[in-house]
Amino acid sequence: MTDQFTKPFTDLFKDAPAGQIPAQLQSFVQDGLSKTRDAALTSLAAIKTGAEAFGQVNIVAPKEAGEFTAKLLDNTIVNTEAAFGNAQSIAQAKSPVEAIQLQAQYLQSLFAMASEQIKELFELSTTAAQKSVQDFNGAVKNA
Repeated sequence: MTDQFTKPFTDLFKDAPAGQIPAQLQSFVQDGLSKTRDAALTSLAAIKTGAEAFGQVNIVAPKEAGEFTAKLLDNTIVNTEAAFGNAQSIAQAKSPVEAIQLQAQYLQSLFAMASEQIKELFELSTTAAQKSVQDFNGAVKNA
């Protein structure tokens, strides 16, 4: 029963030159990645549109809270695109060694990108918190 499941993969790798990823497998993975990427980005765009619409009618939360949410969604889209771009690059790799190198480069850039995003989100959240406190203090004084 195991041969039934492993035979197609064994045949793929048997026909590939030593140390290379078979073209059929690369094509299959690239097609799947493309479709999954499109679906993920479409979903994220719909979420962002919904969040923007909610932000326009929400009169309770300060403007800065909406900016934080927008930035968070923008970061999610950027990160999703980067992850799919990396996966696409790895799928096009000519060898396992190249795939490992591409993954290492991606991880290095991911840590740098995450550091910058965390800094931006921290600044936005601090501003939103300060604005909320100011609004609260103003309401207390007026009461």
